[in-house]
Amino acid sequence: MFPPPALACHRSAFSLCERTNARAMSNTHEQEVNGLTVEIERDLCIGSGNCESLAPEVFYIDTSNLAAFQDNIPDDMDRGRVMEACGLCPVDALRATDEDGEQLVP
Repeated sequence: MFPPPALACHRSAFSLCERTNARAMSNTHEQEVNGLTVEIERDLCIGSGNCESLAPEVFYIDTSNLAAFQDNIPDDMDRGRVMEACGLCPVDALRATDEDGEQLVP
């Protein structure tokens, strides 16, 4: 159980998240793409645009110059292209996992 709101401000966000196995102040975006769970770790992203170049149906570079997910990703998006796009990230800011939770890329 979390402390009452009046006491919550005295605890760090990290200590609350640590107890629940969540990341403190995480800037990770997640999207399901044709059976893959794809994550963008925006704190790592440098906006190289490699992902957008290979899979523009899935990724775009937003106004913050960081990778983001398109709104209407095709249901039949080629998984191989998605994984290749994730693998092209120079800073490993993209991850793809399968239905069993196995990390495929990077």
